[in-house]
Amino acid sequence: METQYNEQIGVMAVWVRSAEREQGETQHALRALYARCAGKCFVAVYFSGREDPAEQTSRLLCSHERQQRQPLEHAKAS
Repeated sequence: METQYNEQIGVMAVWVRSAEREQGETQHALRALYARCAGKCFVAVYFSGREDPAEQTSRLLCSHERQQRQPLEHAKAS
């Protein structure tokens, strides 16, 4: 588990690897971190995925492209 605090925006970013995800120590450490940061900053936890990053990125890009086209298609129909 890695942490990084961004003082400018008040966010504590936490990266949890797949191997650490289900470990009791990781869950305990996260609860302790939440308690320390309560009321002081926002905690963002990123869990490593179990899926293919290339496939997920492709889906995200396709979804974004469809969203970008929708306003144009509605404007043409008007």
